[in-house]
Amino acid sequence: EAAKLLQKRNEELEAISKTKEEFVALASHQLRTPATAVKQYIGMVLQGYAGDISSVQSDMLQKAFESNERQIQIINQILNTARADTGKLIMMPAPVDVVQLLQVIVDDVRNTIEDHDHTLILDLPANGVVLDVDPGYFRMAIENLLSNADKYTPQGGTITVSLQKKAKHMQVYVKDTGVGIADEDINKLFVKFSRIHNPLSIQAGGSGIGLYLAAEIIRLHGGTMQVNSKLGKGTTFSIELPLPSRS
Repeated sequence: EAAKLLQKRNEELEAISKTKEEFVALASHQLRTPATAVKQYIGMVLQGYAGDISSVQSDMLQKAFESNERQIQIINQILNTARADTGKLIMMPAPVDVVQLLQVIVDDVRNTIEDHDHTLILDLPANGVVLDVDPGYFRMAIENLLSNADKYTPQGGTITVSLQKKAKHMQVYVKDTGVGIADEDINKLFVKFSRIHNPLSIQAGGSGIGLYLAAEIIRLHGGTMQVNSKLGKGTTFSIELPLPSRS
């Protein structure tokens, strides 16, 4: 009887969990569709499709566009987190030159980071490093780390992206000169919806799932993510991925 009751309870918990995850995925999808439409229409107005606009209107619309973009990013993170929790975050790896991919990612975010008065340094080997990765999800993981470094580095800081090829694995580093993390808070970094209090946390905002999702993506690639940080001295995230046998 005890075993039957336990089994029934487990089935009930699984049903509740499935319903919750399905709701999150559905809600995220329904939110993303209108948010994407808003982005498109604001973009069209900014590009002049609705006629000339003043500089004041342009500034206001640009801020609305950027806020909408952040909203879409948060919705996408929630949707991908729901997929990860249900085992439906599926990687589709293909041979990718990670050196070239990192260059593209950094080029795409450079203006945003430099607008915050940060110096962005890219230190990559001259030769390519080919790994089997899902380029879209791997890009998402790196962008989350760069966004985190950008948010928690005071103006005038330095953010460095580097890659080192070892005998059997590759290391990617995202290093900043930001506020740093206390030793007792390190374990909270990759916990869903966990946010650490620091001098920039209120200004930075965020959903508390970016680092969790980044670590999950790297895990699904067969890699690991580690962090080394000191308060007031900055933080370094390191990603280790195994090299394919052909390397």
